[in-house]
Amino acid sequence: MKNCLALFFLLNSAILLSQTTSECAAEIDPVSAICTSDKLFLSTTNSADYNFPLSLEWSFVSYSGNGTVIPSDIVFVSQGKAKTEVIYVGTIWPPGVYTYQMCAECRDVDGNGVNDLACEQTTVVVNGGVSLPHITELDGNQDGLILAVNEASFTINTPANGEDYSISVLPDDGFVTVNISNNLVTLTHLPTSPEYQGNCMYDITYTITNGGCVERTTVEVTFTNPWDPDNDGIIQGVINYCPSCGNFLHLNGDRPGCDGIGTWELVSGPGPVFIDNSAPDLGDAYATVSIPGTYTFLYTASNIDPYPTSTYELTCTVLDVDQFHLGPEKTYTYCNNTLEVGSYPVSFNDLPEALYAWTQPITNLGVQIVPADSNAANIIVPNDLDLGINGLNIKVDAYRFYLDDDCGGPNPPVLIQLPFNDPLENWAYVNNLFDEPQNCISVCTTTSYVHFWGAPTVEIESEDINFLCSSGTESIRLKDFFEVTNGVPYAANITVLNQPGSGLPNNVSEHEWLLLNTENGCGNYRFQIDVIAGNYSVFPPVLCTTRVFLNIYIETVKQVTAGTDQIHCPNDLIRLNGNQPFCYAQGAWTQVNCNPCLVEFLFPNDANSSINLNGTPLPDTLAFEWSFTSQDATCSLADTTYVYVDACCGICDINPHIRSECKGDELMLYIEDASIGLLDTSLYSINWISHPGLSGNIVSINTQGSSVQYEAEVAYVTPSGSCCRFNLSGEADCNIPFACDVRVEESCDDCGNVVLSLVDINGNLVKYAPFVHEFAWTIYGGGQNDPTGVNYPKVNPVVMPQNGCYSLQYKHYIYAPNTPMLPGLAMDICKVDFPKTCSSASCPGPCENFAHFFIAACGDDMADSLQLSFPSPCYNACLSASGSTPVTIGVFNTLDYSPLDPEKYLVVWENGAQGTYASGQLSGINSVTVSDKTNACCVWSDAYLPSCLCQMQPVSLDCQQPITKYCKPNGVVEYVPGQAQIAWYGISGASKYVIEQRFDGSNTCCAFNQGNLLRYDTVSSSPWIIPFGDDCFSVRVKALGIEIEPCAESDWSEYYDYCALEKSCSPVIIVCGCCHGDRDADTNGLPMHIMSESDLLEYLEAFPGKGYSSLTEALNSFGFLQAGKSTMQLYPNPANDELVLALGKMEHGIFNIQVHDLLQREWRNETHEIYGEYILSVSDLDTGLYLITVRNLSGELLFSEKLAIVR
Repeated sequence: MKNCLALFFLLNSAILLSQTTSECAAEIDPVSAICTSDKLFLSTTNSADYNFPLSLEWSFVSYSGNGTVIPSDIVFVSQGKAKTEVIYVGTIWPPGVYTYQMCAECRDVDGNGVNDLACEQTTVVVNGGVSLPHITELDGNQDGLILAVNEASFTINTPANGEDYSISVLPDDGFVTVNISNNLVTLTHLPTSPEYQGNCMYDITYTITNGGCVERTTVEVTFTNPWDPDNDGIIQGVINYCPSCGNFLHLNGDRPGCDGIGTWELVSGPGPVFIDNSAPDLGDAYATVSIPGTYTFLYTASNIDPYPTSTYELTCTVLDVDQFHLGPEKTYTYCNNTLEVGSYPVSFNDLPEALYAWTQPITNLGVQIVPADSNAANIIVPNDLDLGINGLNIKVDAYRFYLDDDCGGPNPPVLIQLPFNDPLENWAYVNNLFDEPQNCISVCTTTSYVHFWGAPTVEIESEDINFLCSSGTESIRLKDFFEVTNGVPYAANITVLNQPGSGLPNNVSEHEWLLLNTENGCGNYRFQIDVIAGNYSVFPPVLCTTRVFLNIYIETVKQVTAGTDQIHCPNDLIRLNGNQPFCYAQGAWTQVNCNPCLVEFLFPNDANSSINLNGTPLPDTLAFEWSFTSQDATCSLADTTYVYVDACCGICDINPHIRSECKGDELMLYIEDASIGLLDTSLYSINWISHPGLSGNIVSINTQGSSVQYEAEVAYVTPSGSCCRFNLSGEADCNIPFACDVRVEESCDDCGNVVLSLVDINGNLVKYAPFVHEFAWTIYGGGQNDPTGVNYPKVNPVVMPQNGCYSLQYKHYIYAPNTPMLPGLAMDICKVDFPKTCSSASCPGPCENFAHFFIAACGDDMADSLQLSFPSPCYNACLSASGSTPVTIGVFNTLDYSPLDPEKYLVVWENGAQGTYASGQLSGINSVTVSDKTNACCVWSDAYLPSCLCQMQPVSLDCQQPITKYCKPNGVVEYVPGQAQIAWYGISGASKYVIEQRFDGSNTCCAFNQGNLLRYDTVSSSPWIIPFGDDCFSVRVKALGIEIEPCAESDWSEYYDYCALEKSCSPVIIVCGCCHGDRDADTNGLPMHIMSESDLLEYLEAFPGKGYSSLTEALNSFGFLQAGKSTMQLYPNPANDELVLALGKMEHGIFNIQVHDLLQREWRNETHEIYGEYILSVSDLDTGLYLITVRNLSGELLFSEKLAIVR
């Protein structure tokens, strides 16, 4: 640091010596070219070398162009300011090149008492003007208004050479086309529909541009646009349901157009008529007639300029004025989707002189209707009907017949009286009347229905819908992804359960088009769809609801890879390595280019799924495709990887050998592989060449007291031939001599350990006796490479781990007959030292496959990924493991993930509880010991560490302002504000955290930021210290795990918006314990973080700041404690060069004003007598955040506010 400061002063001195003309450099900010009618602003970038207060002058130097511009023609609105508007006193700027100069007074850098003057010139180009656009209206009015039916025209003036022009239409609804030919502009309003009027008025703008200069003119065009498809000027209409069977007529006139009026009136008829012209803008009306007969109506469309008023006549015959209606439909709803066997009576209105017909569209259900020609019937259901497949719907029609004796003449039609009681006879009677050619007969029909509905049967295209090659935005209708298949009328209530951001409301419609967006290329939408069939014809209403869920995943285009190709051996664990899903879509593995395809995927939707060859003939090159399915058929997201499986690789790397063991005169031979395990005879063949009568592994040969030579051939044979052969041989001698009449024999115990026995020539155990038989074993449990070993004196036999080694020291005292066995009386001592010897015994034991266990907790990543079973109640570790509430953990088998059988295993937890599962605080149960109840030799122990990355995400992000309470050696206590930090609650199993800072303006409080960018950082734990200068951004956090499976990382947390200008961070006190016995009473109520004194000193060195004598002052220093209710105001904020402090109701006083940055560096400390308001210059402050405080002469804080300086 000292070297850097020395270099800085050296360079600074050199610069000062070289500045012989000026102590600073003036600089004018660049100005783009302007047009003749534009405003002009000039500014200078504030320099630290300008004198304070700022002293500068703007001046006009010269003009180059057509004509003359003199200095008096130019006015600088804010002369002496860092930024000023420049005004030309004429109407518009004359085109040409203008030269301006700015001179600024410098600080007295060299200390000679003279402030040098620095000047700088700049040029501004004013581009020439542009032609004024002109529109000539062809109606000769030139009033800016054009009225047309569907087509309007006007002419425009021709732009000058080099100029561009355009015609624009607002609103741009797509219904107006523009055609330009030889300065004639023709606008055509395209047809809409008989019902839809569309826009009437449009603003048509003619624009001419030249080099960035723009001129415009606008005319308003109104299209009356009545519905006249024939273009004959006659606006027509229609009368619905004519001839009419009732006294009510619906008169529908064609749309009369913008501001048009369509009305109906009676021309002629047999009786009075009431007409309701309630919708003249649509041309619709309603008529009520009094008696049957023929009526003529006139439809008039007026106010449709430039069309003349249009009239159109229509005639309608009214057959009857009675209410001929069967009545409302009958609906029966069964939410269990079963219409049971039975008879269901139904009746409708009994209409005089009417015939009835009952029909059912689906006739293969066996349903009968008795009778089928009356207003009332029994619907007989012979078998239970499944309404979930289809509803039962029966149509009922009633008919009346009218005879017109003069066939359209003046006489009204007469109702035909039915002469018989039998409906069949009446049908025959009516049919006979129809057969007479002279009869003119009209028919009135009324229809109703009987419905038997179930609950809605909903089929969704898929619960997961993927748009994986998206541009980032998708427009969808939810109706396109689900269907009600049993025909029941329904309403859908759709709730938005999850979405990125808040673009959608909580509830949406199935038919509306939804605009789905992404964040960072991903969009995860989840909808709850409640499909409701409601029968409101009964009370209380019957409501049947079917609920389905729909996930829509949107991803921008990403590169899909199936991973690198691999080469494997048959016994390898083969794991594929496709790319993880970028967002939420689910990939799938498929074996391709195979016949038959035998490979089995353990987890076909896992990017790193392992595979089972499942009898695939080897060698072979296997092809696997990793793909994602999208709604867009053209979106191909698939890649193929290849795995070559060599039939022989690894099979031959076994380094087999024969191990011999003597058991008396029996020689035991074992063939082992490189791992000292018995060779697997299911894979390898063994041929005992020296002893053809023997087969398999572990053979016994009677040595008969002599040495034995042996030889065997080991081979691995595949369907395609032999991979490898090994020839093994050796010699063994079981006639081992004795030393001091003793020798060591090896055997095995029930637990698979080697038992070492010191025996005499008779095979009896030698017992330890002082001054007779003295011995001491040294056991090397770690095998040949164990350097120390453990001593076992006076013990015989002794137990040693398999593959261990031993050494033995033995003394045998020999006494003459009848001699006491006392020290010094032995006639001889036989000593023997057995050297370090490694056991050759093979003791498989019962515990070889014992420790296939693991611990998992309810709700953690392992439990969820393997779908482990837990008892009820089950306490979720990912919600409780870090607190005081209980968790539930258990022990499971690694082979099939099943819980351990308590009848077979003794499971003891740390707190003494027994059983497969334990519940309690994690600190009391997180270790476990498992032993085999049938064999106490087998014991397994482990401890549990929760991992919750799959289940959780960092939460409760918050901004903290650390304040270090430091007790100096001299007894003085200082409070030092540090750098702001972001804190959160972490996740069990996390090894570190990734921080994402976002500077894209999505944080709306940001008045300035660092551009559209993302920045990442990594920390081991909360908190993360905010880099100095990062005053406004959005931040989120995710956790990373140590293990790859089942989760390498958590989901991102929610975004936290950090805005230093608008919000003070919550204070947190950093201490290293107590200060001189004071337990920090002044910090009560604030969170506290305790660290060691060395760590605290390192923190202060990394983040130095100003020390305060009280916590209150420290809190005030970063604006956390605001002054009481004050009428003072500070404006503008953000500020540029100056700001105003208004006293408000205080009006007058003497005040101390201080300005600090967020590193507690002081930039202002002034005391002034102020009347009303005070102007404070901040032109020397760099862009950033500052804290301004105002105090009275007693030091009382009256006002504090954060201030943003923006250049």
